[in-house]
Amino acid sequence: MKYKTSLYEKFTLLCLWIFLPAIITLLTVLGFNIIFYYYAPNGRHATFPIAKLSESPTLVTASEIWDRVKIQQPFVATTNGLAGIDVQAVTFLNRQRPDDVFWQLNEITNNQEKILRGQGKFHADEVDDWDFISLKFEPLVDSSCKHYEISFSAAGTPQGKSIGFPIFKTNDAMSPIYFPKITSVVLEKAELTKLKQPLDYREALALFGKTRISQTFTTKENGLTSLQFQMVTWHNRQKPHVISWKLYELRGNDKVLQREGVFDSTSVKDWVSNSINFTPIENSIDKNYELVFTAPTQLEKNESVGFPLYEASDINSSFTYVQIADQRLSNSKLSIYLVGIYKLDKTQVYPSGSLNASLHYFYEKFNLPNQ
Repeated sequence: MKYKTSLYEKFTLLCLWIFLPAIITLLTVLGFNIIFYYYAPNGRHATFPIAKLSESPTLVTASEIWDRVKIQQPFVATTNGLAGIDVQAVTFLNRQRPDDVFWQLNEITNNQEKILRGQGKFHADEVDDWDFISLKFEPLVDSSCKHYEISFSAAGTPQGKSIGFPIFKTNDAMSPIYFPKITSVVLEKAELTKLKQPLDYREALALFGKTRISQTFTTKENGLTSLQFQMVTWHNRQKPHVISWKLYELRGNDKVLQREGVFDSTSVKDWVSNSINFTPIENSIDKNYELVFTAPTQLEKNESVGFPLYEASDINSSFTYVQIADQRLSNSKLSIYLVGIYKLDKTQVYPSGSLNASLHYFYEKFNLPNQ
């Protein structure tokens, strides 16, 4: 008996014949966009070395970073769209590495000023020996022919407890403009606020929209380049926001702004050292300073971070708490825990050396579906 195709079956076959290719095409396009969005959010990439190493890579040294040593690598971007850096690191046979490593990308202007273009951190224990670390940041669309510096530090990490970076010999035939000079900077650490020992904790002050918190101190060395301070988060209650800071030199009744910057509240660690870094103040010895912190005006108290206060051992560690509503409260007996980092003149320069690193550029932006 001959089988007759029903009208319903004919209609179904017609629909499959018409719509199946369209469905397959749609799924292919969506799948490509999803995969591309996940793996390459900034578009197609090109990769170039940060410096031309000798043909047979020759290791000059492996420089360790820790609380008193940081690594700085200058370079020139060869095209627009700088969006990432991969750099090789060593773990010294996978020794114990309990702390974070911090990195900063700065643009170097013609006046040798540094403009922050990217920053972040990673845990030293996540690094494999002689493997590459991938650092990503917002693409710099006009990076071509500009001078940059990538730096690595490990504030609060003792010697022998962090990673290092191998430095290789570079090709001597390179043009001087593109010739990188990597430096290993030696730092000295000293307390700026004198606290009673053992530490006598008194209270914690929240930094929110209606307050600003300032700390005065006196330096003992030239080359002040970083400040470390203890903060609290009340079990990470903080709402993401930007914290602003300004460093003033006190000259009699006048304040002269020396450095300023911002950091994100989500980077604050509870009851441990947090840090701000800046270009060294070469002539900072025996100067009086005031460090001022402020938060967005709309930030509520229960959304903020704060500073723990300890009893000070002398009036040079005077602590000041200022309210916006013209009410100023000052207490010379309480202080935040503040440490200064100085850049010494023992900086090691490797004029023919470089990190083994690659620069990533994106050169085509895809129009991806809105997420």
